[in-house]
Amino acid sequence: MRRRPSGRTRSRGRASARAITDRNPSTTLFSVMVLVRGACGQIGSRLCTLLRTAGPLAHNLAPLSLRCSIWPAWVLFLAPAVLSAQASSRPCSAWCLSQHARDALAAGRYADYLNYARKIAQRAPDHPGVVYAVARGYALVGQPAAALGWLSRLADLGAIQDVDMDSAFAGLDTSAAFRPLRARLNANRAPIVHGAPAFSLPDPDLLPEALARDPITDSWLVGSLAKRKIIRLAPNGTASDFVSDPELLRVVGIHVDSARSLLWFATWAPRAPSATHAEDFPSDTRLFKCDLVTGHILRRYIPSDSGGDHLFNDLAIATNGDVFITDTDQGAVYRIRSSADSLELFLQPDRERFSDANGITLSSDNRTLYVAFVEGIARIDLRTRAIARLSLLSPGSTAAIDGLYWYHGTLIGVQHLPGLDQVARYDLAPDGRSIRHIDVLERADSLLRLPTTGALVGGHFYYIANSHFDRLGDDNRLAPASPSSMPLSTVRVLDLEHH
Repeated sequence: MRRRPSGRTRSRGRASARAITDRNPSTTLFSVMVLVRGACGQIGSRLCTLLRTAGPLAHNLAPLSLRCSIWPAWVLFLAPAVLSAQASSRPCSAWCLSQHARDALAAGRYADYLNYARKIAQRAPDHPGVVYAVARGYALVGQPAAALGWLSRLADLGAIQDVDMDSAFAGLDTSAAFRPLRARLNANRAPIVHGAPAFSLPDPDLLPEALARDPITDSWLVGSLAKRKIIRLAPNGTASDFVSDPELLRVVGIHVDSARSLLWFATWAPRAPSATHAEDFPSDTRLFKCDLVTGHILRRYIPSDSGGDHLFNDLAIATNGDVFITDTDQGAVYRIRSSADSLELFLQPDRERFSDANGITLSSDNRTLYVAFVEGIARIDLRTRAIARLSLLSPGSTAAIDGLYWYHGTLIGVQHLPGLDQVARYDLAPDGRSIRHIDVLERADSLLRLPTTGALVGGHFYYIANSHFDRLGDDNRLAPASPSSMPLSTVRVLDLEHH
């Protein structure tokens, strides 16, 4: 989940790039840049909403050090969001490019800003925050036709950014082509609703990132970012603590292995920043195996280099009991073989092509892993460990998906991106190497706010529609709930057989 979050999200806590979910706000050209590493934690829900909508909505914002759960925040540099810098070494990654873009923008070197934005777009071509940044760059260098072309791409993704709120696009008002583009972006705000409310969680301060169905007791298990525990929700709606232990960190991915009566879940938490990089919050992470009946912790797993920066996020369980786990901070996939019961690095892809591993799922034949990265969905052959990004043959976005699930030859994905909170179904080609079509199943501002992950139960998909994970800062302070018609986190359900 996380997305380098201040929460997960797969977002799922799941979100992050070295920051967190791809959030994409835009301020005036010389606003202070802040790295939103997690969720917009300490700034409160209203300001976080402003930051995520893109456009010059705020001026002279103080630096924030947040980790927006489960989505990469490097794109914030491009939107241009308010971000704080973090040093990078080695070849120039997307994170590194975003730093260069930030510096160029602050110095008024708009051609360089555009150049860096385009380089990132080559790696993440359907990420709405990146597409917006390129459009903005073209507008700033006085190339309106190109800016309009990229805004058209943005509209094709289903994004809802309000370009009227960004002064960089003011010069496009006189173009006849701009008005229909604005109308297309506005039309994307029309709700797409195929699901229904399933249940609400009883505690407004739970901040759930993931949930799982326990078929043995017919109950739900829900993880808490803020309270670092797992609760059980009985069929009658009664909630009780199921796993509560001082070793637990922020609970992100949760999966049930009912065949072996096991519960697996991943946790993470930001460590105190180092003296040399005071703005950086590296991560600690732990994976747990529990008894599904009693909640008793059977084993804890940590990376061998536990002093490094790791964030176990989401999991997939094979029919033979092998467990695969994404490490968002490393962009890697780990495995625990049931026969060995030890943690091993399964795959460390090229971080310049595959960053911030998040959602993960297995094909029904258990031969292929599908993993969500900032750049899109990748296919991994379990036998050869070969990795390749799925080609996209239809308009839409596969970038930075938090929750990812296999369903009858399709993939179900939950996204919370700048201007793009949605649940979508990705129709795969018969060979599973490309996406033929994308169906948006849910997209509505009034229903979805930072959706994270979910669970398949038969032909139904249950997902957390409004996680509120942006209330939790990297300093572990919990912002008060804002007055809202939906103060409680809500789980919605989709009937996949009919939609």
